[in-house]
Amino acid sequence: MLVAVEPRSAVLWDIPDSTRLGKPLHPGSITSVAFSPDGKTAVIGNRSGTARLYDAATGRAFGKVMPHDGLVKRIAFRPPDGAVVLTASLDGTARLWDAADGMPRSKPMDHRRGPGEGVQVEAAAFSPDGRVVVTGDSTGMVRIWNGDTSELIHVFERFGGRTDSICFSPDGTRVVASFADPDNGVRLWDSSSFALLWGHARHRDRVRTVTVSPDASVVMSASNDRTARFWDSTSGQPIGPELPHRGEVFVAVISPDGQLAVTGGYDATVRLWEVPSGRPFGKPMRHEGVVMAAVFSSDGKTLLTGSTDRSARLWDVATCLPLCPPMQHNGTVASVALDQASHTALTGRLWHLPAALPDDPSLVDLWVKLATQRTLTAGDNIEWLDPAAFADISSEFQARLGKSWSEWGN
Repeated sequence: MLVAVEPRSAVLWDIPDSTRLGKPLHPGSITSVAFSPDGKTAVIGNRSGTARLYDAATGRAFGKVMPHDGLVKRIAFRPPDGAVVLTASLDGTARLWDAADGMPRSKPMDHRRGPGEGVQVEAAAFSPDGRVVVTGDSTGMVRIWNGDTSELIHVFERFGGRTDSICFSPDGTRVVASFADPDNGVRLWDSSSFALLWGHARHRDRVRTVTVSPDASVVMSASNDRTARFWDSTSGQPIGPELPHRGEVFVAVISPDGQLAVTGGYDATVRLWEVPSGRPFGKPMRHEGVVMAAVFSSDGKTLLTGSTDRSARLWDVATCLPLCPPMQHNGTVASVALDQASHTALTGRLWHLPAALPDDPSLVDLWVKLATQRTLTAGDNIEWLDPAAFADISSEFQARLGKSWSEWGN
């Protein structure tokens, strides 16, 4: 859609084609989503306690339903092969499933000491090599398990407060976890010796999430105290200032190149920060509700976010501007993912994203004319292209990109 704002100024929106959008793939309220490393398979978990595998190209479900007795809190494919799916549930267990058919791979990784105990597995993650799994629960217990057999390897010392988030460093040598009240802290262990390397990093309220920079030098945390923080991964000392929001911060993600970080939360804003200085980057990007999830594209140039305003949004990182209209849903978008090529977004639906044009103003001019079948004239008017002019522009576009307009659009 081309909107003329004033003479010789226009705004171009790429409206998603409803014929190319998958219907909601999974029943119920979606809690977690993930793409396989090769982008060919999607997995979705929901509030009612089931997870399901889908073909990422067609949206077709396959394999068995993967059941839990409680909400599926976390979901992930095993790196680097994607052959195993990890689910973590509020039923007190985490489980491994075959990514080819959804069948159980081994016995549950059970945090409960007895039947009916009200322990919930809040967080789980694979190591970068997929050999082990780390889990954390509602009592503050963190455990390490064999990533193939589900055998328990180690139980860390218990800390007060629920384990809300847990991850490995990208090199696999460290485990980082965050804790809720009364601890409100971040802790880091050696993943081989299981020794606690530091645990003095603190927020003033519940720590919602933790992540580690690609070079493993910086730990980032986000908290209900309305801030996010960078910490030195070696010493646990804070780096730079607090990163402020006007409400609880639910989201913290570092870009693939480690140069930027994104935060989001209760104040309905998405904010970018330079790593590790903490200097704001660009302008806040706004939703109409709480920001629940965010993910960078593999090249770090775009950002996908999800919100309680029933939408997902795709942003240009360089300008902090939206790349397309909001992707509307029937409920909260609690989890988002992008495939490796960043051609498809997963939110509980599959969305085929707009293709990027080269940074070439003359080519963008051709694109606008072909997309709208109109042109801006010297008299500041927008006029329809006649068939001959449209054909000429189509030929020029094909000569420039090596494919026809219709081929490029698909």
